[in-house]
Amino acid sequence: MDIASPSDLHTQQDCAPHESASAAAQVWQIPELALLILSHLAHARAQPDLLTLSTLSHPLRALAVPLLVQHLDVPLSRIAEVLRFIERNEVGAVGVRSVRVWDDVCSAKIRGRAHSRPGPRAEVDRSRRCAPDSPDLDAPVSALDEAGPGTDADWAEVGRLLGVLEAAHERARTQTQQKQRPQLALPTLDITFDILSIGSLDAVLAAHPALAKRLVALRVLASQDSSFEPPMDEDPLGFDAYVNTCGERWGRLGAMLQRIYASFAPEETPALRLFHAEDYLENSAEHWYIDSAAWRSLGACLPSSVRDLAIRLSMDEEDPERSCSLLHAHWPHLRTFSLVATETGLMDWDRVQATLDDFLLRHPHIEDLRIQAHTFLEPGPLPHYFPRLRVCAVDKTAPAHLGPFLLRHADTLQDLTVPPMDLDAAVEALLSPLVELDGASATTAGAGEGSGPQMVPFAFAKLEVLRAPRAVAAAFVRRAGSRIKHLELAAVHRDTDLAFSEWLTPLPEAARAVSCLDIEITRQTMDYVLSRLRTTLLPPPDAVPNLAELLICCSLDANLTQHSDERAWAQVRNALGALREYASLRAVRLESVTAPVLSLPKGDDAAAAVIEFGEDEAPPSLEYLSWHVPSLNRTQYFRLVPVNSSQTTSGRRRLQAMPASFRLSVGRDGEDGEDGVWGQLPSALRSGAALFDHTRTPPMLR
Repeated sequence: MDIASPSDLHTQQDCAPHESASAAAQVWQIPELALLILSHLAHARAQPDLLTLSTLSHPLRALAVPLLVQHLDVPLSRIAEVLRFIERNEVGAVGVRSVRVWDDVCSAKIRGRAHSRPGPRAEVDRSRRCAPDSPDLDAPVSALDEAGPGTDADWAEVGRLLGVLEAAHERARTQTQQKQRPQLALPTLDITFDILSIGSLDAVLAAHPALAKRLVALRVLASQDSSFEPPMDEDPLGFDAYVNTCGERWGRLGAMLQRIYASFAPEETPALRLFHAEDYLENSAEHWYIDSAAWRSLGACLPSSVRDLAIRLSMDEEDPERSCSLLHAHWPHLRTFSLVATETGLMDWDRVQATLDDFLLRHPHIEDLRIQAHTFLEPGPLPHYFPRLRVCAVDKTAPAHLGPFLLRHADTLQDLTVPPMDLDAAVEALLSPLVELDGASATTAGAGEGSGPQMVPFAFAKLEVLRAPRAVAAAFVRRAGSRIKHLELAAVHRDTDLAFSEWLTPLPEAARAVSCLDIEITRQTMDYVLSRLRTTLLPPPDAVPNLAELLICCSLDANLTQHSDERAWAQVRNALGALREYASLRAVRLESVTAPVLSLPKGDDAAAAVIEFGEDEAPPSLEYLSWHVPSLNRTQYFRLVPVNSSQTTSGRRRLQAMPASFRLSVGRDGEDGEDGVWGQLPSALRSGAALFDHTRTPPMLR
């Protein structure tokens, strides 16, 4: 059934239903059917459609607004707008089930790849952070000694928002008691904040203890910058004050969490499921100055409930008194563990290695394991075994030791990341145990010199997502055959280095299985790469008939002038035009260092873009376009929608901007799918760039 257009709905309001209203418009008069349609739009993450429908009539608004805000995304820089909307829509406030509050300014500054960050960390905007314990680090050292409750304006607005939600739920609770209906639970909270703002966050949660108990995820961004650190030799007093202030911030975080955990009755389970303390920067080498007391306070509460833990071992590990003690605790519920180790020549890596190995041996129930410490830890065996390991990205040892570890988990691995390897010898060292496993089969299959690629039996029966160098990917594809769907290839210098014609297209079964290709090229421009899409870059359309998503990143041009808007749109048109014969392609992402923000021209309807594509100007199944702007560390999202249903424009589609929040899903980290943890996939980080989950058939939005 076609959904009524806005003109249909206006006709419905102006005319008697039995006279001139269309059948589609009459559907909207039945609340149950209207709610069913709107719920489908919410499930499909079609926020623009919901927003448009909410403006057409009061009855539709009453149905649409609760669906729009049931999972409320609150970027800190836009808290005032969100607060005004919720205050004006009480019916929506009651329907809020989960809230994500995140410091988008800090995230954009420090949470990105090397080529995708808007300036140095020192430029993090602190103009809105006026809490006494989060001073401007350009201020005199004496200001660092101040302490007191947070007064940051943005976090104060967050407090007001929580107050509005509490009041709305209290009124709803009273009504449900009178009508003897089940009570609605307060919304869950997922918070990403800058450690400099801990005083403000602590004050907000202390003022709303009931909502604080609903905190399910806490992600800490460490934006403190060593460039502001007073030299210890030249200014010992200033250095001591700086270190003490940093320690107090982390100590306050620990005290805040201990207070929240203490508010639960003995028979209750604390709600917090996820705790991340990472700064996300590649090759970061910074001190956080967390003292042992702060680590102890965190370790006293977090292990009792956390299922997802991510930590960075900073330069504090140089000092045993500041060493992270969280790895010494027992985490009975832990299922996802991520660790990044910061490079420093002064660290006792033998101690770190022993601590980490002991931690892994004591937590065999881990299902998602990510460790990035290859450069710093002495290569050694990986004797661990995790019976349910599904996701693996371990970069802490030599390739020769990684191979046996992977074989040990061959029956369970679904998502595998193999670290970059520059030397052929390293690739061979990784693959040698795998070759030994199926060497006899390879021989009988005729995989000898000059015979070309051959399919051979392999143990990785469940492997569907592979992130690896081309040589490793080729070996896995040859052995895993039709099972690998999502291929993310390590960066190559030139398009010809991918050489799909040598290892993928000669294996029809393997090529047909591929539904996602993620490609990064470092020594060619986007214009050049797009000119070679069909000739040397991609397999032919008929070789990859199920290709649903393509991601292309060109990290050259780092010092060149940013492209004009016209040139950027030309790149979009060139890319989509070149891909028009890939019939199953549903999503395309383009990322170039010189990319500007794409500006959509507007018609009379502000929501309608007039960038159009004809039938032969884009893939027929294309739904989404992602455009990453490295200078802002921001990704723009668009969807393609039909212009209208008239015969004169049949097949033409236009681009419509989508909010970045359409990518967010809630509860997918939980065992029951309803724990309120937001499944955040940072588009600036390569592993989070793909829109679809390709382990599902057909691929679905992640």
